[in-house]
Amino acid sequence: IKVSALLKKQSVKLSVSDMLKAGTIEKMALAVNQSEANITQSEVDNALEESLKGIEVKALLQSYGIDQQDTEITMPVTAGQTYFLAMHSLNPEVFYPKFYYLASAQFNPLVLNCAWSRLIDETRMLRTAFLATGNSQVPYIQTVLKSVRNPPTWHDDLHHAVSIRHDFGSVLVALHVCQTSRGVAFMLHLHHALYDAVGLPLMMDRLAQLCSEFKSEPRHGSHNLSHL
Repeated sequence: IKVSALLKKQSVKLSVSDMLKAGTIEKMALAVNQSEANITQSEVDNALEESLKGIEVKALLQSYGIDQQDTEITMPVTAGQTYFLAMHSLNPEVFYPKFYYLASAQFNPLVLNCAWSRLIDETRMLRTAFLATGNSQVPYIQTVLKSVRNPPTWHDDLHHAVSIRHDFGSVLVALHVCQTSRGVAFMLHLHHALYDAVGLPLMMDRLAQLCSEFKSEPRHGSHNLSHL
């Protein structure tokens, strides 16, 4: 349901039943290319409404200080996300991996602030908040916020970077940065329920591209981010 809803937002028409019939990513891609069936927005809305049955979404959002008008879409979480979020309450730190990167060139904080802000606008992962529902059937849901202000934090040393908030209802992502003699070092700190092995490298590649685009002085190639 989540995948179908997100695909619909990208104008890709693939119903939940089509995905179940296909079984693999390759066959899903073929189904998208070959199928003449149109999935309507009402079908997606109905599927989401059914999956969230029994949850007063508007009231739940308000209990976390979120206005429903400030959200793009609210969905159930996946089985994997449910596990990570359930474990979150037992030991939050374990489920906040830290990813370290090094940029190949120096640039000023304004460049990174602009690039990171644009990346947040482009990337739903960076605007997703999880909510605990108190419902045993659907213990958690996720909502994508339309706008998030979450600037990077600069440090003299990344070892002094402070852990991010562990609160449901907030965006569980932080970017910590420091200047080094070798370039700009990054520590990306985000909840395990947000990322995957494919999307994370692509996202950081995009950040490097945006840093190059926002760089005010003449360019000398792109700012490659090397994973450490």
